[in-house]
Amino acid sequence: MEAKANAILETEKIGILMRKYAIPCVISLLVAALYNIVDQIFIANADYLGSYGNAANTVVFPLTVVALSIAVMIGDGCCAFVSISLGRDDKNAARNSIGSAVLLCIAGGLVLTALYLALQEPILTLFGGRVNEETFRHAKEYFFWITLGVPFYMFGQALNPIIRSDGSPKFAMASTLAGGYENFCVVGDDDQSIYRFRGANIENILNFEKQYDACRTIRLEQNYRSTQNILDAANTVIKNNTGRTGKTLWTQAGAGDKVLVKTVFSESDEASFVAGKILESYGRGENWQDNAILYRMNAQSNALEMALKRNGIPYRVYGGMKFFDRAEVKDMLAYLCVINNPMDDLRLRRIINVPARGIGGTSLDKASQLAAAEGKSLWEVMVRAEAYPTLKSAAGKLKGFTAIIQELRDLEGSLELPELYDAVCEKTRYIKALEEKNDMESRGRIENVQELRSSILGFLESGPEIASLAGFLDSVALYTDLDDSASSDNCVSLMTMHSAKGLEFPNVFVVGMEEGVFPSGRASGESEEMEEERRLCYVAMTRARQRLTMTTARQRMLYGRTSSNLPSRFLEELPAEPVDWQSKTEPATVPRWGGDAAAFASPAGSGTGRTSSGGTPRPRRDTGYTPPSAASSGLPHLDKGDAISHRTFGKGMVLSVRPMGNDALLEVAFDGVGTKKLMLRAAGPHITKL
Repeated sequence: MEAKANAILETEKIGILMRKYAIPCVISLLVAALYNIVDQIFIANADYLGSYGNAANTVVFPLTVVALSIAVMIGDGCCAFVSISLGRDDKNAARNSIGSAVLLCIAGGLVLTALYLALQEPILTLFGGRVNEETFRHAKEYFFWITLGVPFYMFGQALNPIIRSDGSPKFAMASTLAGGYENFCVVGDDDQSIYRFRGANIENILNFEKQYDACRTIRLEQNYRSTQNILDAANTVIKNNTGRTGKTLWTQAGAGDKVLVKTVFSESDEASFVAGKILESYGRGENWQDNAILYRMNAQSNALEMALKRNGIPYRVYGGMKFFDRAEVKDMLAYLCVINNPMDDLRLRRIINVPARGIGGTSLDKASQLAAAEGKSLWEVMVRAEAYPTLKSAAGKLKGFTAIIQELRDLEGSLELPELYDAVCEKTRYIKALEEKNDMESRGRIENVQELRSSILGFLESGPEIASLAGFLDSVALYTDLDDSASSDNCVSLMTMHSAKGLEFPNVFVVGMEEGVFPSGRASGESEEMEEERRLCYVAMTRARQRLTMTTARQRMLYGRTSSNLPSRFLEELPAEPVDWQSKTEPATVPRWGGDAAAFASPAGSGTGRTSSGGTPRPRRDTGYTPPSAASSGLPHLDKGDAISHRTFGKGMVLSVRPMGNDALLEVAFDGVGTKKLMLRAAGPHITKL
């Protein structure tokens, strides 16, 4: 609700700005252009018109002021009309919405341009003259500023998209409007062209000097964001691209810290390492918001979010939603909940028509009314749908849905959790329905559905007391309860590398630096795609102001499958000198659903050589694992009311201890940062019992 309110507020602000500035400017320039056109006609036909030509200066120009006054009156009249039509006595709100009328002004300018070009010869003939090339040139220039220049100036960021992100048509339009003057100024960075999948054409920049051979190129190479070590690393990587104009960034900000490249064993180790480094920075007095974690694919946020939750680190997913808040993940969890407990009416209603099964809202409402009248659950009514006359038309579809759920319930007793989840995806045709849409958004949703399987495997690896569907759902509920809603802006930012463009942070973590992950497997064998991936790496690296950390895992569980990939080629392209290479030689014992960030806060091993990918399989764990005692595990034994000191959060009191498999959920009231929920295994090494 808060996000929606902010969006509405921002829209109203834009409406106010457009009404105050854009519409009057566009109208005034339209009238001024009309004045100039008439003036040119008078000049071109001075012999025929004689002294009447001076009338242009005394009659046409004042029309600008008159037009503005009329525009204000018409605008207020329209606002009042809209207000009355909407049944609201809120003229200001209606007036703000009228800001969109600027689009009509721009469209009007285009129409006037077309009319003038079509009627210029009849107009001049009417005055006894002929088509004047100079007149046409001036008219085209004036209309350029109306139809292109003013919108670009008012709404900003417009020349850049033409050169940087748009395809040939808009570039051709801008080039044509520049005309014979060739007074064409463009700004762009070919090394940051990362939207090829949206139709961006980097050739607009690369071929500009060929198209305008007399142009002057000014390279803006001084960087005001990053330290020199970060820039040197980024410069060295991007130099491997052949399709670029070439530049070398430099700064006066000093060398700064070396770029840290950390090799870990798994995605869980990676997430714990990043969480530990963020806790370190917070302990030094820095803010949570000084840290950003960048990844290639949305599904990678899953393990990272788990580690941040375990350690009580507030975060937000920039430009997206948290993993367990994504609609497709909620859908699949709802299926699992209904399989576990078909009497769950809330979740049953969520999935009964997802994907579409032709079960209408009216039929579902009738079934709900029958269930309420008989004191039964919705499921109990649906399994006997044929017995109710009011459900006769929908009985077949309702029974078809209950048959799917019942079949999956029967499979629960014979299949392991990962295989049961695979069966849910197949029997419900959820992934099949997304595949049929065949668009980028659906592909991303499929990846998230598959990544939920990784959460199931991670749960089993943690050695739960109850390795069942009910146990997994309880764990999800607990981890969701751990979630810090990040009520303020002071939180860690998680985002894809594409979303990070234009942003900057003191500390940046670029994770998942392995072949097949980053660069993406889809870029393999495609030189243009690979260069796009390298530009994306360059963008990600240059988001860092002070410290840049890049991580690679020897093996990674993604989409429910574990693979061992080689380190990213982009790491191989880094220079040796400004980079601190660190590796962890032993396999970790930290599962995705539990772990110790402190073990990674101070990296154990370091070396100067690059670490190759290992082929060691992920250690298998007995699901009947017995949690170790506090003494044997080195974790403090905590009870409600105990006073503790946390290395990062300071002193506090334990409010509750809730067992969770081989871990425990702590709720601690800290003196300085308020109440936080932490996982004992993750927070234990940071805690001292007082």
